[in-house]
Amino acid sequence: MSKPKKPAKLRSKAAKRAAGLATVKIEPAAPKPRIFTPVPPDKLDDVFASITAGTWTRAALAEHEVDARQFYRTLDADEDAAQRYARAKAAQMAAVAEEMREIQDEEPPRCVPSGESPGDAKVDPGWVQWQKNRIETRKWLLAKLAPKKFGDRVEQILTGADGGPIQTESTVALPGLDELKAQLAKVTGKG
Repeated sequence: MSKPKKPAKLRSKAAKRAAGLATVKIEPAAPKPRIFTPVPPDKLDDVFASITAGTWTRAALAEHEVDARQFYRTLDADEDAAQRYARAKAAQMAAVAEEMREIQDEEPPRCVPSGESPGDAKVDPGWVQWQKNRIETRKWLLAKLAPKKFGDRVEQILTGADGGPIQTESTVALPGLDELKAQLAKVTGKG
């Protein structure tokens, strides 16, 4: 059995359809609407408690098995939950600041170099640098996440009377101005 030959050239859509070569456009199915289910209140309470204790948000969500997108959608939809989250984040910043103080107050371990007596124990410089790095990282995070409270920038706001703008007045006194006016009057003939 021989294969039928394809026509050399079909010039119109009608000719293509007649030959069975018409293209069919397949429209994609309409996307299914996503049904939003908010995070249950008991799980929200657990997440907020973890954040308040100093746990970072992603870690708190993972700890309590809450999807991040669902959590943030819940915050968008529920004003009360958003305000509670803001309070939890503020408490988290205070907990991180307290943690920095605890790191700084921690007693350094002593190490004995090989071949020396235990009475010659010295502080491990690697441990000291590691503690400095921990504190600096937390300071940087606090300055970025809560700049008004923990930032380094000093801002001065100057205001005038009753909180209004500052009024400036300037008086310029030129020595010999009267003499110059008199000479100018003689030259111009207006004196």
